[in-house]
Amino acid sequence: MEFFDRDSEIAYMKRILEQYPRRIIFVYGPINSGKTALIVELLNRLDKEKFLPFYFNLREFQLSKYEDFVDLFFMVKNGFKGLLESLKLHSTPSVTFAGIVTIKIPISKEDFSLIRSSNRPEDAFSYIKAYFVHLVSHGLRPILVLDELQMMRGVKYNGLLLDQLFNFFVSLTKETHLAHVVAVTSDCLFIEHVYGVARLEGRVEYIKIDDLDKDRARELYENLELPKGRFEFVWGYLGGKINDYLALEMEYRAGMEIDVALERMLRDEMNRLLYLLMQFSYKEVRYVDEDGSEYRIEEERVKETLKFFVEKEEGDVIDFDFATLRYLIKENILFFDPVEGIVRPQSRLVHRAIKDLKLDGGQI
Repeated sequence: MEFFDRDSEIAYMKRILEQYPRRIIFVYGPINSGKTALIVELLNRLDKEKFLPFYFNLREFQLSKYEDFVDLFFMVKNGFKGLLESLKLHSTPSVTFAGIVTIKIPISKEDFSLIRSSNRPEDAFSYIKAYFVHLVSHGLRPILVLDELQMMRGVKYNGLLLDQLFNFFVSLTKETHLAHVVAVTSDCLFIEHVYGVARLEGRVEYIKIDDLDKDRARELYENLELPKGRFEFVWGYLGGKINDYLALEMEYRAGMEIDVALERMLRDEMNRLLYLLMQFSYKEVRYVDEDGSEYRIEEERVKETLKFFVEKEEGDVIDFDFATLRYLIKENILFFDPVEGIVRPQSRLVHRAIKDLKLDGGQI
């Protein structure tokens, strides 16, 4: 289907991008809430005479060392004569809903070899900044978008490269106002970690892309090839999770009855919970936090945390055992909102699975 109604979110983000860059923009939300689709649509709607987006979906790249980082951002151009040629190369970036043609920063073979072999991130940062200065001087505002930012968590250079990268992002936004930096992720524990280690107080704008509310979910349902008059029933299973509606449509078009498809989707989530709990019977379950701290996870505390959501939609993060909560967030059972400090199941399906799950003859 075509991009579905996120006009209010896009309008808000466009207003931010039309201002001078002042803060790093964190776009976050539950898994499969439509963050990537929204960002792609946003870039597609921008004035190509004013903005030049650089979009990188980091799931498409293997990132473990400094050289991978350099390979990610730069593209060697044979015969490239320097920055003056870059406008001709990138004056009409191609951005569509179906996908983005990733635009990399052009560089000569000689400069690329020097930056890559120097093993100094500041050399790469200096080149990128000079390139962005050049673009701004010619009336183009760069927008650097890193989707699935958490994929960079393991890239190391004298510690974590990520810390140095975010200091560079602060320089691009708050200090020099050269470029917008948009970081997209569903991993909110990672956001919390980066915020702390990179000292981003007052330097970040948070934009949550949440699941659809009921009215917009109804509109989505009516635009899909699904049976009329069944929305209320489907809402009870799927809530506002866009991808779940698309998955349901695919099953229905393949000939499966709605009731059967929904029960299968629910069973998949229940099996995921059962597997998570079964692990405790044959191994010691441990959780490693973003800072490297390691915790032993106890089965009873996991059950206790899940039981909380049998009766409630959400809870305050301070009401739960620290390690257990973070383990369930990392396993994508729960969603953590780092701005509001609340926790809830990742989806209506997960919430329903928690309620319906039976263990030892009774509810968990």
